[in-house]
Amino acid sequence: QAGVRVFPLGMELDDRGKGTSRSVERRMARLHRRQLDRRAMRKAYVHKLLFVNNLAPDRKADPQAWRVFEGLAPYALRAKGLDHALTPHEFGRVIYHLAHRRGFLSNRKAPERDGEKPGQVKQATQALESDMKAAGCRTLGEYFHRLDPHQQRIRGQYTLRRWYSEEFDALWQRQAGHDSSRYTDELGK
Repeated sequence: QAGVRVFPLGMELDDRGKGTSRSVERRMARLHRRQLDRRAMRKAYVHKLLFVNNLAPDRKADPQAWRVFEGLAPYALRAKGLDHALTPHEFGRVIYHLAHRRGFLSNRKAPERDGEKPGQVKQATQALESDMKAAGCRTLGEYFHRLDPHQQRIRGQYTLRRWYSEEFDALWQRQAGHDSSRYTDELGK
């Protein structure tokens, strides 16, 4: 017919006739870039905060001291910090590690329905929480410190943001008890 304009389809069709948007690949790459940028900015902010408060060395001015700082075993320090005083750089390493590994935070707004089957993340976090209680560990860091890395991997496990927050609060209170002038409530926020 005269005057009819036909626009190309806005999606790619597969064998079954299902369509996927052409922009999916671009959108996923953009989301990944944003996530990486946010993580880098958060780590830079935490490093600056630690450096200003003498809890970490300067990464650029003293790379050797930074390598020593990063070489400290964070899980061992997280377990030790619950009972003993840590040096400022050891405690800074713990805070830096907690900021880097900060756990899963659900953005689910709807409440769970009765009879709803829990998802993979919820099942994994429930299992990890029961393992922590069975081992008699107070925090996630203490539990991971007790694990043998040759027997069970620490990385790749689902953890909850709430556990990291509770661990930070417990460590901060303990360390503030040792040096209240350095670890003020204002700095802990």
